Amino acid sequence: MNKRIILNLWIKGAAVACLALSTLNTFAQQQNSQPNIVVVYTDDWGYSDLGIHGIRDDILTPNIDQLAQSGVLFTDGYVTAPQCAPSRAGFLTCKYQQRFGFDSIPSLPLKAEEKTVANHLKGFGYRTGMIGKWHLDIGALGGEWAKEHYPDALVKRGSRETVDVDAVPANVKKTYEPGQRGFDEYYWGRSNDYIVNFPPHQNTESGVAITVGGDRVDQKTEASLDFIERNANQKKPFFLYTAYYAPHTPSTPSKHYLDQIPAQESQQRRKGLALMLAVDTGVGKIVNKLKELNIYDNTIVLFVSDNGAPLADFIDTPEGKVAYSLVDENHPAYTKGKRLRWDGSHNEPLNGDKGLLTEGGIRVPMVMSWPNKIKSGQTCGKPVNTLDLAKTFLSAAGDVSTLPELDGVNLLPYLNGQDDSDLLQRPMFWRFYTQSAVRKGKWKLLLVSDQMEFLFDLDQDKEEKNNVIEQYPEVAGALRKTLTTWAGKMTPAKLPSGPLQPPEVLKYKLYFSQE
Repeated sequence: MNKRIILNLWIKGAAVACLALSTLNTFAQQQNSQPNIVVVYTDDWGYSDLGIHGIRDDILTPNIDQLAQSGVLFTDGYVTAPQCAPSRAGFLTCKYQQRFGFDSIPSLPLKAEEKTVANHLKGFGYRTGMIGKWHLDIGALGGEWAKEHYPDALVKRGSRETVDVDAVPANVKKTYEPGQRGFDEYYWGRSNDYIVNFPPHQNTESGVAITVGGDRVDQKTEASLDFIERNANQKKPFFLYTAYYAPHTPSTPSKHYLDQIPAQESQQRRKGLALMLAVDTGVGKIVNKLKELNIYDNTIVLFVSDNGAPLADFIDTPEGKVAYSLVDENHPAYTKGKRLRWDGSHNEPLNGDKGLLTEGGIRVPMVMSWPNKIKSGQTCGKPVNTLDLAKTFLSAAGDVSTLPELDGVNLLPYLNGQDDSDLLQRPMFWRFYTQSAVRKGKWKLLLVSDQMEFLFDLDQDKEEKNNVIEQYPEVAGALRKTLTTWAGKMTPAKLPSGPLQPPEVLKYKLYFSQE
């Protein structure tokens, strides 16, 4: 072989090696540029309970306020349902949950064929972790699922068919638990009892929990810090979903947090403030851990509640069942041993509460930070929802065009200077029991079955006190058509109609004086 041939072969080999090295470098750069993602999802935390909102002066959230100042505060941030399970189903699939028939808690569990954002992120090369409240597994109220998949577990309770969860085999239950829904690691549970598959506690046998002592909020914070510490600065970026079971009742804050809350007119308010302080402390520890590990600047951190605070309950009177405000601790129901649903949080100035498609049920505290990509100190007053948050971090992590059809909008261009006026032109939708709603720009149409209709100008009336449907019939008609078209593409393909359910009609009487 002459020298020229040898030289040509050497040059070709070097070119191939350079190309391979370039490809590897590009892949490495892509991995290095992918942000870590931390989602803090709270439970029944009302709109007014962020210090940075400036609505109440007794709330202590310095760490969440600082997170908002380092990124963006969404003043018109929404969840996709006014109840925990469907709200989580929408966010964790990045789809309107009505697409797969998950309107409310009786729709449990999340269908096995539905992919979660954790599944998608694993496909993008992420290590994934879930801590806290899951609430998408088989539940006692999931009678619809049991009828189709495991009728032997059906139990009749009054007029309702419920599920004897203990009668469902462990291997069947496992299908719907975090480990089968895209999460590599999990530490899931609400208070003290957790199913865990990572150190220092490990128990991978489905349905068998370990008991952890201490404060229920601090438990989840410590597990979050452990996950971050073990997965930081590895070859893979990480996604952590921390779902605190707070300030949801039972209101049992530890003395450490309760002692930091001054005496309140309402003891329940004081307990709620203590639980929210515990969560805020956890957010501060998570952010500090990210900074300590030098990964904070390239980490997306989200804070959001699953729905508004519950503010009303029902009491039997000689005239029948009526709704009453839980905030009134002098109400006779308090002296009759009535289970307390109010967790001490507030939704003011918004109307309504958890379980309603009023602003108080679906507009929630919402914050996002990513120092590397999102300019600090922003306030976004355009309507956005949790589908947008999920679409945003998925878009930051990889090529979403390779994924099945998702809902939501990638907000990053808008948060970096792109004209965001088109966010006012796209509608957002809700459907829950006998209620449905659509918001487009400043207008919101709210239908309660086919018996009540409300139209609100949220720019002028975010408290939803003035129903202007008679003044703007053409606006209402256009929105009704848009809502009907959307519902026709969901499962089931219709708007709610027929008799009102007692909880809705009683609550709407309470909040809107509808007789």
